[in-house]
Amino acid sequence: MALRFPKGDFYIKSATSPSGTSTPDSCQNLVVDVERGFFMIWSAIEDGSKVSVAPQRSNLEHDAYQLWHYEEGWLINKQTNLCLEAENKAGQQLLSLYHRKSSNQANNQRWFLTKEGRIALQNRPKCVLEVKESSKHIVLVNLLKNFKDTSASQFIMLPTLFYSGNNEDIIAQTKFIQNDMNPVWNEVHYLPVRDLGEKFMLEMMNYNTFIKDKPLGSCHLEVTHELVREVSEDVYEGTSGIDVWIKLTRRGQIHYKAKFFPVEPFPKPSLDFLANLKEKPFDRSTFYVLITLQASDGSFPLSDKLANLFGYESQKQLLELYICQCKKDHILKNDPTLWTTSMILWFLRFMLKDYRSEWGCVYERAEQYISKSINDLDMEEIVVATGRKAVRKRFML
Repeated sequence: MALRFPKGDFYIKSATSPSGTSTPDSCQNLVVDVERGFFMIWSAIEDGSKVSVAPQRSNLEHDAYQLWHYEEGWLINKQTNLCLEAENKAGQQLLSLYHRKSSNQANNQRWFLTKEGRIALQNRPKCVLEVKESSKHIVLVNLLKNFKDTSASQFIMLPTLFYSGNNEDIIAQTKFIQNDMNPVWNEVHYLPVRDLGEKFMLEMMNYNTFIKDKPLGSCHLEVTHELVREVSEDVYEGTSGIDVWIKLTRRGQIHYKAKFFPVEPFPKPSLDFLANLKEKPFDRSTFYVLITLQASDGSFPLSDKLANLFGYESQKQLLELYICQCKKDHILKNDPTLWTTSMILWFLRFMLKDYRSEWGCVYERAEQYISKSINDLDMEEIVVATGRKAVRKRFML
């Protein structure tokens, strides 16, 4: 059973360090500290600041730079309010301080105590903190594996879908499966098809937390007449689909099924939009169209189709919906794509809640776009909360 971090403020120290303060000639009682210069003031501590090991200053007048508290996986420095994060630089795995990231971006910020009392990453329990006390000088804390895995079967399999050609933006990605040479994902992902003959590359990766994922092999999924039939000019329908095993370029095979679904255009906006919606609610066909509106970076840029989804004729009307619900002027200085993307998050949750099992990946990519674009947790919360208000207002929820 995993141990628990203490409540309130605490020091992070090696088990070999005794209690009490250190003398100048002792390298005992070392604690995790924030690396700072002699003249450095609080405002100079920012994202990317280094973490080091230093003697504990005092048991009576505690140094806030050396104190930490634990909150839902994050180890937060008391003085700076920044989070302990593992990062890879020049092949070394080091510790630094960064602002708290959203949960789906915080794999290198979430920690737990193992049953042996080590501090480890939640998503990589083999990676633990190790304090090196080989000299009297302050040394960096290194993030190390607590054992080497030399077994050839210890792959963490992660297939990732890309567009073919020069565009290598990831458009769908599965969860990773650890320690299984015959993994079964059983996941459904939707790929927007724009032309007959379009190709998608499916690549199998060996997942790594701190270094680039290692490719294990790839294959192509091509949209051919096996998947699509043209019933009349520019009108297509899907076949019964394909169910294939394909050999990867380097090693192994992968099994997937694919089926084509045609999309129907949104109805033209009318004064009876909300009344018509009660008679015929949004359904799976709405979701299919919505997929085609998501950009490769996960965002939902402003467009006429997106405005039509909300029953508006113009893009300006959709923006005004968001602006009217926003009480913070500094939020309106952001890219309007953030506004529209935040509204789609809530559109999915409120208006397409019956298809939640299908839109999970679409939602996650949109959420990640917002987090990466803003990089400020408080501002991110306001942007997303305003999107919620806008959707509730429009659909009278």
